[in-house]
Amino acid sequence: MRLESIEFTPGATLDLARLSTAPFHDAERYRNARDRFITSDPDILGGTPVIKGTRISVYAVLGRLQGGDTLQDLVEDFPEVPGVAFRAAELYAKSHPFRGRPSGRPWRNVT
Repeated sequence: MRLESIEFTPGATLDLARLSTAPFHDAERYRNARDRFITSDPDILGGTPVIKGTRISVYAVLGRLQGGDTLQDLVEDFPEVPGVAFRAAELYAKSHPFRGRPSGRPWRNVT
């Protein structure tokens, strides 16, 4: 995405490119990686978002990372999948929480 200047009136211009910051660029990189590596198809895992060309769900990636695995562990287990795809899957899963009833009995953890 290219940011352009906006001219409000003659002589009054807002240069958006100069205002862009690291979070903007991080979001842009995430969007590009998401579009490149994440897909949702009703015929694959019932439409659960997965890494393209695989049956690895974004929630499985997040679960492994939260369970102590590293991105390097995932890349070693799935060498055909680039690390950036796992990072995109992690961010997607965090920003799109799994819908439905929580698994297990969460009320047992309440003190």
